[in-house]
Amino acid sequence: MRLLKALSAIGTFAGLVAGKVSIESITGTSAVITWDGNSKAEINLNRLDARSRGVIDVGQNGQYELADLTPGAQYSVRVTEEGREPETLEFNTKPPKLTGLFFEF
Repeated sequence: MRLLKALSAIGTFAGLVAGKVSIESITGTSAVITWDGNSKAEINLNRLDARSRGVIDVGQNGQYELADLTPGAQYSVRVTEEGREPETLEFNTKPPKLTGLFFEF
């Protein structure tokens, strides 16, 4: 009987643990965040290498595209699925390509 209660408590706790959150793709100006399940999630984006206001929005269907990012910048994104603990990821966008640099030896 005690074992059943313990397993029930673990099962309830396991439902609150965050799912798998990952970055599907990153470009110089955008990133796509995905999470397990088709539920809604609150997305909180902050730029780490500059003072800026965070952006809060809601993603649906297990995916959200972060657009209008600064090339080469550092970001932190916190994803909070409905009924689960938040997960935080940090990433850098790709820097702009270098063009017009010539070296003479």
